[in-house]
Amino acid sequence: MAKTATGEARFSARMTNMEFSLEALSEEEEGKLRELLADSGSASLPYARGVASAVACEPSLRDPTQWLPLVLGADVPDQAALRHIFSLLMRDWQAIAECMKLGEPYAPHPEDHAAIVQFCKGFIRATRLSEAWQNDPDALGVALPLAVLAGYLDLESLRTVETQATADDAAWQREQRQRLKQTVAEVFQHFAPARERHREEQSAGKVGRNEPCPCGSGKKYKRCCGATPVS
Repeated sequence: MAKTATGEARFSARMTNMEFSLEALSEEEEGKLRELLADSGSASLPYARGVASAVACEPSLRDPTQWLPLVLGADVPDQAALRHIFSLLMRDWQAIAECMKLGEPYAPHPEDHAAIVQFCKGFIRATRLSEAWQNDPDALGVALPLAVLAGYLDLESLRTVETQATADDAAWQREQRQRLKQTVAEVFQHFAPARERHREEQSAGKVGRNEPCPCGSGKKYKRCCGATPVS
């Protein structure tokens, strides 16, 4: 959803001082989030989870005001609905980020083709928000299969840069759907040095371990970007 600078400022102001629980969503809450997203003209939940997965990889995207406009629709009726959607999305994002750190990225079921397309669209759209992505050909190379699964890049074009891509389109698509979680994990590992630099920069800025994390997650710094990396 396109936004003017004034619109982005209003959106940012509405997010200010919102504090939320970060427990993982229950099945009932996940259903409610799907309903709220649909009713407000927002992106689908698989799309939102694709955005969140890309955000978890690359630390400069941690400010929710950067990426939530990709997810929210134009028909969110009021502040209460916005707050509810934001609360559920942030909790879902945090669960995705924590699982990523543990080496278990979120990915739709390989047979759920529609959800995979939406997930990959969200992931690729989020990469376009960051100069770190655009200036890193290796990162973009790792994510190329997601661009094809999203429909943003055709397989023939991929073969011009990826000589290992099979000539059997259906087999390639099937293989990439099966290894989607592995591909997302590879992107996450690629950005490990960038996340470490981000932690060091935050520490240099004297962010207290018990202070709110500057990334906007709502967690204490020691529980978020200042946490000890999982080996």
